[in-house]
Amino acid sequence: MDAIPGSAAEVPEDSHFSHVRSCVSDYMMALPLVFKQEFVDVTKLPYPIPTSPTPINRTHNDVIQLIRQERMKEAKSVVRSQHWSIDHPSRGELWLRLCQHHSKGQLAEGYYQRTVKESLGRLWPMNLPAFADPIFCEDYLLSPEGQKHAERVLYIVSISHPYITYCPLLYPVTSLLLHYLSDEQAYECVCSLIESTTVRHLSQTRLMHDTSAYTLMQLTRRLAKKTYSRLLRKVRHEEDLEKIFHTWELWIFRGLPFYHLV
Repeated sequence: MDAIPGSAAEVPEDSHFSHVRSCVSDYMMALPLVFKQEFVDVTKLPYPIPTSPTPINRTHNDVIQLIRQERMKEAKSVVRSQHWSIDHPSRGELWLRLCQHHSKGQLAEGYYQRTVKESLGRLWPMNLPAFADPIFCEDYLLSPEGQKHAERVLYIVSISHPYITYCPLLYPVTSLLLHYLSDEQAYECVCSLIESTTVRHLSQTRLMHDTSAYTLMQLTRRLAKKTYSRLLRKVRHEEDLEKIFHTWELWIFRGLPFYHLV
């Protein structure tokens, strides 16, 4: 059937417009250099990349300088007040420095790769470690290759820290780190968080996890009575509310958009 005169099918596309559209498409599919190219799936990246909702008047270097001066309280204040974009070129280095501050000692050079070679060779872990909880497994923007590396990092953690019996946040935290760091650096970061004696960042047993959930529930009942009552009305028994609080970390690690998490 002939095209109807004047229809869109008859109008030739302007070559300049076609070139512009192609350039825009290529730009949108380009992964910012700050991300680990081999781990992140560009098709999952939000476009346009969200910008800061508030003015930025401090830099990552300011934070690193404060860390070196052991002024952690001020460093945390800067991090919380500055909304750097997810594609900021210094984000990976900042995370690494923040985690290293909590480390008890420097990781032995080559330990991660050596352990991978000795325990796995060229294979990949068949299953997640026993301390991982599938309910908490969030991949975010990771590609299938990135997900494999996340599981390998967790596998090596299970070897170096056999006393950990339940740590559901290790999977999402490792996944987030791998957006900006190598798997060896991500391993160093999670080890620093695990071994920190100043602040207990990650629960390492079921009892520790359940205790934190119960504490949050009691604090909510005491300090946010309206919120607690509203939640209680949505369940039949208070025991059911306890189950909700047992996954409270997911309110953050699944409920918040990626650009808020990082």
